[in-house]
Amino acid sequence: MTQRTIAGYTYGNRDIPHSPLSLEDLDLLKKTVLFTDEDIKYLRMSRDILKDQTSAVLDVWYGFVASQPHLVYYFSRKSDGQPSADYLAAVRKRFEQWILDTAAANYDQQWLDYQYEIGLRHHRTAKNKTDNVDSVDIINYRYLPALIYPVTNHAQAVSRQKGACRCRSRQDASSLDQVRPPASHFVDTALREGRRLLVSGSGRNGYRFHLSQTVTSLGKQAH
Repeated sequence: MTQRTIAGYTYGNRDIPHSPLSLEDLDLLKKTVLFTDEDIKYLRMSRDILKDQTSAVLDVWYGFVASQPHLVYYFSRKSDGQPSADYLAAVRKRFEQWILDTAAANYDQQWLDYQYEIGLRHHRTAKNKTDNVDSVDIINYRYLPALIYPVTNHAQAVSRQKGACRCRSRQDASSLDQVRPPASHFVDTALREGRRLLVSGSGRNGYRFHLSQTVTSLGKQAH
């Protein structure tokens, strides 16, 4: 399946609306989330790893959404409230390509414009129009940032697993963390330890102390 055969996939199409955000605005967003050239490097490495795994990744993602009635609701038909198989299938094809586009990490005007188009398709402005379906009118924003973790966590797991095989085949002695940004690994470890402190009974004070140490260490790492 090529990009040209994906229904509704309009990346690079001159007819899609121009993003109201500028590339300068995008740079400020990158700074806000500590996104650097190193992140771009590892994203582009992941594309080669993920390119033949997109369907497997989508199986997990769709399985997760299907297990959450409040999420699969956004793919339901207004007529009977049941999930639309055609709608889910159409979105899935574009979602697979989105994984590869994300991993390509080409943050130019075409990319920015298409992200705006994707946003519109989650809003009543354009939702349902691409696939001509009669579904709910809007995807509530609160679930979009919340889905970042379950969406990226599995993709990272696939990257590390497949990356591990490649490291061994090349007799590369470096750790598996070479396929993900070191800062991201550091934050993940810190958050896991913070949760452990809460569960173990160390309470909020212990968690706050750990969090302060995390922020301090991350600041040192950044410099």
